[in-house]
Amino acid sequence: MGLLLFMIIKIPRCYDSHIHFQATGFVQSGLKLSHLKSASDLESLQAEPWHFRGEWLTGFGWDENKWPTKKIPTKEDLDQKFPDFPVAFVRADGHAVWLNSKALERIGYVTEKPASMKEIDDRLVGKDQKGHPTGVFKEIAKIFVDGFIPPPSLEQEKQFLISAQTYFNQRGFTHVRDMTGFISQWSLLQEMDQKKALTVYLDENFTCENLSDFDRALQEVQIAKSSQTPHLKARGIKFYFDGSLGSETAFLSQNYSGHHDNRGLTLWPMEHIKEVLIRTWEKGLEVSAHTIGDEAAHWIAKAAHGVHHDRVKGVINFEHAEILRPETIAIIQDLNARVHLQPCHWHSDQRWLKEKIPGLYESVFPWAALQKAQVPIYFGSDSPIEEA
Repeated sequence: MGLLLFMIIKIPRCYDSHIHFQATGFVQSGLKLSHLKSASDLESLQAEPWHFRGEWLTGFGWDENKWPTKKIPTKEDLDQKFPDFPVAFVRADGHAVWLNSKALERIGYVTEKPASMKEIDDRLVGKDQKGHPTGVFKEIAKIFVDGFIPPPSLEQEKQFLISAQTYFNQRGFTHVRDMTGFISQWSLLQEMDQKKALTVYLDENFTCENLSDFDRALQEVQIAKSSQTPHLKARGIKFYFDGSLGSETAFLSQNYSGHHDNRGLTLWPMEHIKEVLIRTWEKGLEVSAHTIGDEAAHWIAKAAHGVHHDRVKGVINFEHAEILRPETIAIIQDLNARVHLQPCHWHSDQRWLKEKIPGLYESVFPWAALQKAQVPIYFGSDSPIEEA
């Protein structure tokens, strides 16, 4: 019998380069919707007290692309199961929310668009034949809805962080890069660290939703930067420039298949993007831009190149970058840039990618082209959008 030899290899860092830490804990502790095969499967859901934020029932993970009909759900589907309190169920990509009629009443959008939404693109709200909301709100419209849902209690927030830490530890991760940092979370993580209860290393990036929100985010990341520990590092500012392929809001250079007028959309004016780049880099901080569509990545690359040439230089992170044209990669080569990719999105999206974006399919998930161009690549999971 031959001698069996075992070698123990110590891995100093097992790193997930793109996650949403507290959201991962929320999903682990919350009402999961990924198993739904249609809107009629709502009958199988069991809502528990800890699934509520105030009077709102929350949940995560539905995806109509996995349903036989691929039909976008409606408020009426939710009303049959949950008629008595507001419901907000977030789509699997995190870029849309599904509301019932009680939730539409709470946000003031039952039939007529409220004045508080006048700046929001009508394409981001699903409409019926009468022009009334069907219950699905995307991107900035989803963020508008988020403002009506009570924040988690302090105890819920602590539980989310503990659940997230357990989740990543169980999967072998020692280091994670969090893309949705904020100061209250930072304070709780510091508290865990002081008690020697923090068992994962976090790189924190603080999200801003628009230019009006930028000063708040910049101040928070600077406060965090002044109180770093070996476990906690404050890296910079993150913003969403476009949407997602699943929701057909990622910004493309060509129309989505079957649509003559939909290339997705951008969520920021370019002059605002340049201001964020300049002011963040002047503070010595990194900028991370959510750019899923090829045109979104190209616009951000050109903006960063222009700012580098004219004013100030800094680190730019391209988040997701699921579609990159060769000319965009050529610009990225000249930047102090890193590209963060999620191989798990390839496994999830490949079943419909060629059908949805046939003219751009050759440019999807271009890590070989990035390697050839010697652009630094980091891999992550986008948890909780995908399993880490």
